[in-house]
Amino acid sequence: MLVTCGGGLQGMTVYKSLRVFKSLMTHLFDSNQENVSKYFFEHFFHSSLVRQEKRYEEELFGYCKLHDIRLVIPATQFDLLFLSRRKQEFEKRLNCRIAVPDEVHVKVFLDKVASRRFLKEKGFPVQELADPLSRNHYPLIGKPLDGWGGKGVVVLKDIDGLQQFHGKREDYIWTGYIKDFKEYSIDFSVDHRGQISVPIARERLMISGGIALVSKRFDLPEAYASRIAQSFSDPAFSGIYNLQYISCSEGDFFTDLNPRIGTSAVIGSRTAANPVGHLLGLSNKFPPSDGVSKVIRYLDELHLPVDNDQIDQLQEPSSSRLPAHERSRDEVIKNRNKEIARKMMEEGLPLDQIVRITGLSEKVIESSL
Repeated sequence: MLVTCGGGLQGMTVYKSLRVFKSLMTHLFDSNQENVSKYFFEHFFHSSLVRQEKRYEEELFGYCKLHDIRLVIPATQFDLLFLSRRKQEFEKRLNCRIAVPDEVHVKVFLDKVASRRFLKEKGFPVQELADPLSRNHYPLIGKPLDGWGGKGVVVLKDIDGLQQFHGKREDYIWTGYIKDFKEYSIDFSVDHRGQISVPIARERLMISGGIALVSKRFDLPEAYASRIAQSFSDPAFSGIYNLQYISCSEGDFFTDLNPRIGTSAVIGSRTAANPVGHLLGLSNKFPPSDGVSKVIRYLDELHLPVDNDQIDQLQEPSSSRLPAHERSRDEVIKNRNKEIARKMMEEGLPLDQIVRITGLSEKVIESSL
């Protein structure tokens, strides 16, 4: 399977949902030559920008055909419309499914006013829209119609703050600002037959840059689970979804509907439900881990050798016996990767991941310990 526009943290979120299925071969498609995710996926293709539509299409179609890709999953919003317009062609010509809703629905979900209207019509509780020109509606929060991840959000305490706002009012959705609330996030998927995965809910306890750094497992109210099933059980809605709502003294309000996986939806093998696996007809063979309640997202590092063309500038690992100039470049690289593998093993990284990163066999890695 192939993940598009997945070079950042959202691509890693999809990857972590996939790594529990050992039989899968993962491919990454991203326009950034240097990115985080390529060090984890088995294969990486440096694509053109999505806005270079014709070239991007040729690259994507050719890559899927060459590698017999069976499922394409977008990690971000950047190519959702592009992919939705090509769903039928890819399935007909390549037998490759694209995990995005039909174009008409994507257009709705990428517009916060339209998606709010959709949720309201489906029976989800939503906040009433506010008028930034009315003093009685303050304080207000404004979100860009096409925004995501908390980008561009503004809070206006009173109407005087509107004079300091330099954006276009019509490019934002305005609702009353609520200070004290609990925030919940729900992730689920709809497969090509219209069947919905078990929704996974979490309370977002600490947030930075739109990412929940600390979250806690949460039992989704049955009323909301039923509402999701009734609203999205249709092949036209195929794809991955992230729903968010807040709970406060005034009640519950659904605030966001994203046709993509939540950035902080790190699911892996800790739950019996896996939205990405559901799209592939696979289910986690792991029961929920006893006692696992919180998920902590934190920065971690991989220390890798530099590119091969810089190898001569590096100091040799302590395990090397001969000076660099008396050995071939390949031998230098191999010995350095052995040292890297040893350190990664000490840090507890999975063996299959070390194999992908270093290019060494399991036997060679184990012998380096």
